[in-house]
Amino acid sequence: MIDVEGYYPYFDNYYGALDHFNRENINLMNIYRVYTTDSYAEAKVHTDQDRYRMHALFLGRTSSNGGMYPLRVASVGAMQYYVSPAALIDVTAILFECSFTQLNNLQRGEKLSIGLLSNTPTSHTGNDDAFSSNAMIALRYDGGDDYYNAKSNYEIIYSNGNNSIVVDSNVPRDSNEHRFRIIWSSNRIEAYIDGVRRLDVNHNINRALLPAFSVRNARSSVALDVRLVIDYWHISYI
Repeated sequence: MIDVEGYYPYFDNYYGALDHFNRENINLMNIYRVYTTDSYAEAKVHTDQDRYRMHALFLGRTSSNGGMYPLRVASVGAMQYYVSPAALIDVTAILFECSFTQLNNLQRGEKLSIGLLSNTPTSHTGNDDAFSSNAMIALRYDGGDDYYNAKSNYEIIYSNGNNSIVVDSNVPRDSNEHRFRIIWSSNRIEAYIDGVRRLDVNHNINRALLPAFSVRNARSSVALDVRLVIDYWHISYI
């Protein structure tokens, strides 16, 4: 369903589109674990259907509504779509792909996580993605906090829950649409941004992972305009 260059996939049957946001009758509260600290950090269906597909996911809050307050988090974990490394006995690899856009300009203190994680993110602090015991293959953006400045680029992180590898993607954090892709095989993990491989390690993870998406405000006294749209995500076996 997804070609080797990472182009946008075409679904020709119901099962291929099952975990696609562009489908009817989605219910975020029933299908996903939605975590927000309060009404100043939102996880909801995005409403700009002229630009995004129906049922695109929105995380964060805009400044016109008071902003995403200090030390807040909005995250979604797709609990029904946990994928286990046991599947790699029967298939070559587990593939995850999504399309995302950060609508706001870069702000000090904003943090972003997108990918496969062992738990839905619920913490707002830390330059290690705020979950040191979380296994993951993920894209992240580290916008710093009250004491250190924002980084320029997106990063790719691999962690088995004890040890981690962080790679600078050399892709600037911006407000453009990007595609993020993971290929997880039994002894190798690859990650791509916009079709270009940014991570290639000979490691594995022995824990089940779920698709998860998170934005956080790590500042202790500043509200941020944080807006992330996940237009599409998909898991398949190859």
